[in-house]
Formats: sequence, C-alpha cells, structure tokens
Amino acid sequence: MTLNEKVTMKDLLSEGLYILMQQKPFEKITIKQICDKTGVIRGTFYNHFMDKYEALEYLIHRMFYKGIEHESNPQIIKHIFQTVSDDRDFFKSCYRITGQNGFEDLMSNVFKEIFRNVFSYLDVSRLDSRFTVDFLVDYYANDLLYFLKYWISRNFEPDVETYYAKIDILFKNSIKELNIRYMDKS
Repeated sequence: MTLNEKVTMKDLLSEGLYILMQQKPFEKITIKQICDKTGVIRGTFYNHFMDKYEALEYLIHRMFYKGIEHESNPQIIKHIFQTVSDDRDFFKSCYRITGQNGFEDLMSNVFKEIFRNVFSYLDVSRLDSRFTVDFLVDYYANDLLYFLKYWISRNFEPDVETYYAKIDILFKNSIKELNIRYMDKS
C-alpha cells in the first residue's frame, strides 16, 4: 500500500466518522459502525488510528488545514473560525465530548501543533528571555481554545469577521509586544 493510499484511507475513515456524528452522539459511535459506514474491516481502521478519538483529531486537523497553502500561514486562525462557523452543528456536537480524551483536550493538541508551525516562521531571536516558545505555544493554543468555546457558547455571535478582527488585534499586539517578527522562509 502506498503512502497516498494510506492518506486516502485515513480520509475515508474520518469522513465515515463525520457522517456518523451527524446521526448520533460521538459516545454512541463504535469502531464497527465506522468500518461498516466506510466498507472496511476493523483491522484496516486500526492500521490507521488507535481509536475513534484519534480519527476525530485527524478529521479536525484536516478540516482546519483544508484550503491553506502552507501550515504556518498566519491566516489559519481566521480559517479555523470560518470552518467552525460553516459546520456549526458538527462543532457544537464535538464540544459535548467531555472527560478523558474530551474535545477540549483534542482541540488543545491541534491548536498547539498549529502554533508550533506558526512560530517556526517567526523570528524569536529577540524574544524576552522570560518566555520560551513552548510557553507561548501553550498560551496561544489555550487562548484560541477559550475564544472558540466562548464564541460557540454565544451561538456564533458576532459574525466571523467581527470576532476574528478582535482576536487578531489581541494576538498581533501581544506578538508585537514580545518583539517577535514574521520571517520569510521561502
């Protein structure tokens, strides 16, 4: 099996999970149901994912990066809010996943990866010595998680453009205050 087939199979399996989540709560979905929906055997699922939580994380990651040219694109945050807005019911149902492996933990992992990628394109050579990149990645990932949850709890008000403009000011001003600049790595 080639790498492209594995990616395609991961896409197929995560899409099956997405379809099932339109029909029932995540907690009620089994690996067997995902396999039945996609027409594969359980072994195929486990060749690609450890469990349904990992499949969900892959799905969210794929949704957030869809249409983004490179993973360090600063517009990824706006794209995340637009993606969540476009698929409101799905993300509302995701936020109902609580406890161990809850959706907030999953989103925190996704957001940390996103900010690690963004920070890889930032010049941190003049960063205040009291801060590390890892600290800032955690800080911004948790901020984004809070902003997203708050926005969903307010029924997606205000609209994406207005809400993102507020968040963008907060992020850009704090980045500027930390003496960090965007680098062109092309």
